[in-house]
Amino acid sequence: MMAHMLAYEGGRSTAAVWSREGTLAFADENYAREVMQLFTTGLFQLSTNGTMIHDDNGEPVRVYSNDDIEEYARAWTGFHAQKLRGNIEPQTNNRIDPMRINNLLRDRLPKMGVSRKYIGDGYPLCSDLPTRHFLVRGATYRLLGSSSKAELHNDPPMLHPSAVQFILEPESHLYEKLCNAGAGSMCNYLSVVVLNETVACLGRECSVDAIRSVSVGGVFYEYVRPPCVHHAFYNDGKAIVPRWQRNRIQCSDPRLEAALACCLNEGTNSSSSHYSEEFNAERTRFSTAQTRCQLGLCRRGEQAPRQPCDHTDKTKCWDRSHFWTDQPCSLQAKIIRDSGKVGIVHVPPAEVGSNNTAFIVREDTKTFFRVDWEGDIQAILSNCTNIPSCREAEDNSCLCDVSVVQGNVFSGASIPNHQEILANLDVGSFIPDDWSGTSHDDVTAYNLGSDGSLMADSAFEVVDDSGRKHVRKNMKSSVVIVGTDVSFRNPVHFSSLADPDPRDAHYETDATLDHYFYHPNTAPFLSTRFAQRFSISNPSPRYVEKIATAFRSGHFNFTEGGRTTTFGSGGYGDLRATFAAILLDREARNVLLDNDPTHGALKEPLIKLIGLMRSLEFQLNDPYTWVQFDRRLREKIGQMAHDITSVFSFFLPDYQPPGPVALGSLRSPEARVLTGPSVISALNGLFSLIKYGLSDCVGGHGLEGVIDCDKVAIGMTNISTGGLNYLPESQSESSDSSEEVIDELAMLMTSGRLSHETRELIRRAYDENQEDNALLKAQLLTVAAPEFHVTNTIKRKDTTRERPSTGTAQPKPYKALVYIVLDGGMDAYNLLAPHSCTPVNSQGFNLLEQYNLERRDLALSDGERTRIIDAENQPCDQFAIHPEMPFVERLYNEGELSFFANVGQLDAEATTGNYHEVTRSELFAHDKMKLELNRIDPWDQQLNTGILGRICDSLLAKNDTCQAITIQDATVATVGGIPGTSRTPLIVSVDGLDAFAPVHEGETFDVKDYVAQLNKATSLHSSVFGETWSRTLEQAIAEAEQLPTALSNVTLTQSYPNDPIEYTGKSQMLSKLILTQKARGSDRDVIFLNLGSWDHHRSMKVGLAKELRGLDQALSLFEAEMKAQGLWSDVTVAVTSEFGRTLTSNSNAGSDHGWGGHAFVFGGSVRGGKIHGEYPSDIQLGGHVNIGRGRLIPTSSWESMLTSAVQWMGVQDEADLDYCMPNRHGSGATPFLFDDVYIAH
Repeated sequence: MMAHMLAYEGGRSTAAVWSREGTLAFADENYAREVMQLFTTGLFQLSTNGTMIHDDNGEPVRVYSNDDIEEYARAWTGFHAQKLRGNIEPQTNNRIDPMRINNLLRDRLPKMGVSRKYIGDGYPLCSDLPTRHFLVRGATYRLLGSSSKAELHNDPPMLHPSAVQFILEPESHLYEKLCNAGAGSMCNYLSVVVLNETVACLGRECSVDAIRSVSVGGVFYEYVRPPCVHHAFYNDGKAIVPRWQRNRIQCSDPRLEAALACCLNEGTNSSSSHYSEEFNAERTRFSTAQTRCQLGLCRRGEQAPRQPCDHTDKTKCWDRSHFWTDQPCSLQAKIIRDSGKVGIVHVPPAEVGSNNTAFIVREDTKTFFRVDWEGDIQAILSNCTNIPSCREAEDNSCLCDVSVVQGNVFSGASIPNHQEILANLDVGSFIPDDWSGTSHDDVTAYNLGSDGSLMADSAFEVVDDSGRKHVRKNMKSSVVIVGTDVSFRNPVHFSSLADPDPRDAHYETDATLDHYFYHPNTAPFLSTRFAQRFSISNPSPRYVEKIATAFRSGHFNFTEGGRTTTFGSGGYGDLRATFAAILLDREARNVLLDNDPTHGALKEPLIKLIGLMRSLEFQLNDPYTWVQFDRRLREKIGQMAHDITSVFSFFLPDYQPPGPVALGSLRSPEARVLTGPSVISALNGLFSLIKYGLSDCVGGHGLEGVIDCDKVAIGMTNISTGGLNYLPESQSESSDSSEEVIDELAMLMTSGRLSHETRELIRRAYDENQEDNALLKAQLLTVAAPEFHVTNTIKRKDTTRERPSTGTAQPKPYKALVYIVLDGGMDAYNLLAPHSCTPVNSQGFNLLEQYNLERRDLALSDGERTRIIDAENQPCDQFAIHPEMPFVERLYNEGELSFFANVGQLDAEATTGNYHEVTRSELFAHDKMKLELNRIDPWDQQLNTGILGRICDSLLAKNDTCQAITIQDATVATVGGIPGTSRTPLIVSVDGLDAFAPVHEGETFDVKDYVAQLNKATSLHSSVFGETWSRTLEQAIAEAEQLPTALSNVTLTQSYPNDPIEYTGKSQMLSKLILTQKARGSDRDVIFLNLGSWDHHRSMKVGLAKELRGLDQALSLFEAEMKAQGLWSDVTVAVTSEFGRTLTSNSNAGSDHGWGGHAFVFGGSVRGGKIHGEYPSDIQLGGHVNIGRGRLIPTSSWESMLTSAVQWMGVQDEADLDYCMPNRHGSGATPFLFDDVYIAH
């Protein structure tokens, strides 16, 4: 599911795409980013108690950089869904079974992650595998059955029936272990066999270096070699030549089991050469091949027959194997100037075909990885041709000869401590049975010299703070640029570059996950998130530390009544211990804390619905066999099982709703979906459930059309899908009995938190006429009380809340600023693309040529660049607008739309050299960048406020009547920050606002009569979450009494289709809201819309075209409506997105998270037909704005773009502009003023 949602399914390595298609594409970064940000480490380094770690400047320290993400992304290539099978519901895909890895499409090169650690650091080297390691203690075998095809090796899909297998002799010790014969001497085959001792070889076993699958009495086992890694560079390489495809020649470390033995029978006469194999697909070390081939090894031209397979029938015995040659093969480092990253280049000799080197290690390789340089690498890169061992190469690189130098890290007889070992030793070690250990404190040392001194082959066994055992080799391997003192640590990788096996891809995936799982941040980060979901919204540092400690130690001890219970296995990450710590801690259990106004949380909408059904004993009616909810339940209440819209789920962990939660710097994730429309819909559905059972009647949450709503009546639940069947344990006519009933309901529905005054109010309603559905009345009123919706206590004042006031429009022309955010990051360089360009960059390419070189398969083709616009003072005289945007083309040419080129978040003036240091914002993270776009306040000078809310504040202070409005979603963008001045934002769904608590014909009881009393004003000691709920409800009720009528009185001139509802529905509601401005008493509106799904990591061109069609239709309808209503000159629309995208493609034909992009504004007052700002003239790597992969530093800031719109709305004073955009002087970008962008009317 994650592979599908986060787009790494079907991803391919850069090398795979380059070799097959000749196209440059990068690994999709989506999953690599989100698995860290959302599910493991988070963005900022944390202490064990969950508090942020800050640097010397007081800024939070980041966990990872975008360079880390680029490297981790390569670890998520090659994944594919399993084939469809029976016994699963989906008919088009398999989202049930674990994914399979295509090792040929996977990136095989080194990957450096966080803390400058390679994936594979700490693992032993494959070159150090013990002799005949398949016989040593711990060797693992997995049962295959009747097929000899090894599943974890790169074997052919079909073998010739006569292909030679490795058949164990019955006398073999290995046979005995795998057969596992019982008393009757019949083999008892186990699914997995692990050798409990090292066994001696017998017969053919003594002639091989390694085995793949073995036959044990006709049943096959596959040998699972232990995980190990390869050094990327080595000395004394030998050329290996493919058995079939001769254009894949590589070098190999002669110490590895990397190729087969191809022997010459008579000198160099190729006609009599043969392969010396003990079994099909055997791999040997170079020394073994030499031993077998007494007359010499084959070279490039030999065509040895492979017995018993016919070498012309490749499908039967083709296995991608190579054979050893005795020819030396050297390695070079291809160093990229701009980044210092390195690629591996193999240089086989001409005798074996130097022009047929494998793509992955050819001189034109496109895969590069980070290294840790020692010495002045820049001196080499800036004078490449002056270094005898180096020369210029393509990709703006320097190609250098290298050698490998190895030595020991620690010397002498002093044993280092475990911290020194883990910090300085990166290579793991096997521990042979004949090594004895010497213990010193918490370290066990092996293979010391005769005098007790440390050697390069010495090894240390230690246990880290997470309880993991490490065995590290006392060795350092450095790669040195020949003839210089410049070097880098020799990187490691799991998969063989020549012979990649699925087994090693699995090992690498496990190691990648370990990077995340064992990161120091994971325990406190997950502890905080778990506590928010299962306990309280704002866990204390003490609480988080308790949970994190249980997570790390795998133990939690709970003592009560003198008895101690231990939870957990003692292993790192034990969830039993973790959740025991969450649920049994005093912050989760102590009822006294319910009186703390900041304790507790808002309940999740679905939890309230399901909880009510369970506590009040919901039962299905015949003939229904399962609960069926409204298919649009998520849209109605904000949450539904299996219906998340993105991996960010329903709630944002750091969400701060306006009011007491934000003022207290607290968090309330569930408030993210707490809007006027969702509150009313949720309550109406609960009221309907109580009165009529589960149906869609009168706002119910049941499946639409199941019953005839004309037949429902209060208390008659037998015709619905099911109903609540709760009856109190004791019912009588005495007042004592009514108190017992209310107390019982309070316990069931609010965990006993219902206040005394609320119980009295409900009891009086219950006692008024107990024969007239008294119990239902009590349930309805309890649901309407804030205690039902929060998990701490409410302390009411004696006063009712002030009803939200309605504004009074001033006698002045109306204006509306519409702020549209295209959610997910629009690929704006395909919205506005170069077309006719003359100036060239330092590499001699004009902008269109650069665009095509960078974008490649993502670029608009010549046939797609048909909507042409003219431009001045830009690097192109003409630009092309995306073919799906005729609206934009027309308005631009009519002079009513302008672009802002390469605009984005700028905290300060940034360059490719300093952007890391001067940028505080979390670039490339969806939620953080959307927050920045909504706030326009990167340095938090106006906390918890948004750009539209502050515009309204400034206008309200000048006696304008301004209303901030959001369609569908709550957002900080519309939140103001001046107490007594700021107005509560109006939130309206696409469908408008439902009436609150409608009653069916003939009903006499109306819950609306009690709501004000139940939701009275609260004291400072009352729940901040309850206050947030009641305030939202009161606002929603007031809006529901006024706005539906105003909306229904609007007459639109355009016909709005229902598809796509995301665009046309919101466009229709936008027009309606603007046309209700007089009824709402507003002369200034600022309106926020979040539109679409623009995160196109896969098939960008297809996805972008679809979204642009919907957007174009919606904007065209809005324009036509405003012109028909005579309001066109009174509205300005700004269309933005949280960030742009990479110019370069990923291997799924998508683009990844970028930085700068293009935005546009339009309206009747816009001085259009212009491209404001600087469309970058050099977008290639090495240019002044490209920080890698075509991520471009913005040349204009959001503040510079929005200044003119803020002025157009009527905010003119410098101080007011500073309040609206606190960083407008700090972004380093020149602002565009009113006269630049607008026409005065």
